Amino acid sequence: MPWLLKMKLIDENSVSYYKTAKKEDVLNYLNSEKHKKKSSFVTSINIAGLKIEPLVNTDQLITVVPATTKYEHTFSRLLLMEVQNEIEAVAFIMHGTEEDKTTNFTGEIMVADLDGNFIIGYRVKQGMLTHTVFDNNNSNKLSSKCETDDSCGFHMSQGDVVVTAPIPYVSITHIYPNNDGGGGENTYYSPGGGAGTVSTGAFSFNLNEMIFDEGDKPLEEYDDKCTGISRVWELSQRDGDEYAAVLTLDGAILITQQLGTRGGGISGIYNYNGTTYYQYPASQGRPSRTYSGQLNSSDRYFIPIIATMHSHTPCINDGTNGITNNTINDDQNFASYYPNINHYIIGCNAVGQFNGSSNQVFNVHTGNLNTICNNIN
Repeated sequence: MPWLLKMKLIDENSVSYYKTAKKEDVLNYLNSEKHKKKSSFVTSINIAGLKIEPLVNTDQLITVVPATTKYEHTFSRLLLMEVQNEIEAVAFIMHGTEEDKTTNFTGEIMVADLDGNFIIGYRVKQGMLTHTVFDNNNSNKLSSKCETDDSCGFHMSQGDVVVTAPIPYVSITHIYPNNDGGGGENTYYSPGGGAGTVSTGAFSFNLNEMIFDEGDKPLEEYDDKCTGISRVWELSQRDGDEYAAVLTLDGAILITQQLGTRGGGISGIYNYNGTTYYQYPASQGRPSRTYSGQLNSSDRYFIPIIATMHSHTPCINDGTNGITNNTINDDQNFASYYPNINHYIIGCNAVGQFNGSSNQVFNVHTGNLNTICNNIN
């Protein structure tokens, strides 16, 4: 379940220790053979969904990447920062009821390294942290029941700290292992304290602000599919930027984002009970009409979709069709995260389909876009 992570800086001394990881360094890390070999615990990563989230009261940022782990019935993200000049990644794994995956999350959170080793755990009730579970012996982890049914649970025999006054923050100082603190592999850095100390300072997640990875109100809406698809390419030619759009259940086109010359993650896509939606905050205004299956819940509009599409603009200048002879690793990762719908690329007089199984397009059609648009379904 996507969310936007708001963070708070309490101890400004930690800025020199925790820093924004450069996007290119994050991508190199996630694509590295070293990472792929050590991360069998993480079963898939949606690099196309990578977000750089702001930290409140500081100019530092955190990289958030949608992911899945071997634990079923959970929703997860990889969190990446530069820690002592090295990229550090952890898996942030949440288990709770579907209706709680909003600002009032109730359930359990486990933070693990990419091998699945437990780092720290939390129990949360309506967005407020009630228990913290420390286990420097790494014996504490989520129950294996998570792999087979809807029930998860911590073994809380060690290091269970009851938070007497529930707070909405999860400290980052405890989720990145510090191997240089003299306390062994499972110690943690706390500004102003020694390794292994409990700190409420430094960067913290604000649990009350865990919300959907929102889209925005569509830039433009077209009831006629081919008119909308042609408009996507018209905008792409005009600006030189890639644009994203979705095809609704009833055949309309919503142009959702201007992505930039090198593309970017497509926001606002959400899977729920076998249906994929485009969703955005209701505060931004109603869509131009009510679409088939549209919902208004949690102060958001949810519009069922059957396909995503985005343009590839380098072909405007390089003489290719923008689709064939291109590897699309990020697009493949994106499609693997949303397997219930189709995914397409719009190029120069060409459209092609892609999915999570390959980094090459298939079902390629060339010709006038006003005609080949009918191959997007």
